[in-house]
Amino acid sequence: MQAAGSFSFFGNLNDKSAIPDLLLAQQDPSEKVRASAAETLGELGDLIAVPSLLEALKDVSNWVRMSAALSLGKLGDKAAVPNLIFSLNDEDGLVRANAAKSLGELGDESDSVRSSAVFSLG
Repeated sequence: MQAAGSFSFFGNLNDKSAIPDLLLAQQDPSEKVRASAAETLGELGDLIAVPSLLEALKDVSNWVRMSAALSLGKLGDKAAVPNLIFSLNDEDGLVRANAAKSLGELGDESDSVRSSAVFSLG
């Protein structure tokens, strides 16, 4: 739990030297550590985090998936669009909401994204 709180410290400082450790933290047994790492990777804004965050969208923890979905929107890489569209069908409403928000931030306004977002959010 201590590590999870310290990750946001790196994001606040925009300290990109923490990225390798944050990428490794995506494999931590603690969902709190994985979620915090995913959130901080988004705050740091380095596209090197995209593959790890795309993988985090499949995590067993809804908190990790939610953080990954939100961070992908912050990173601005349109390569995440198909995975975020898939996340609009996630079992967790907060994951779906963050995926829809990130799709909006990525500027994908296609009819299929709009209708998927409306359907998934109810």
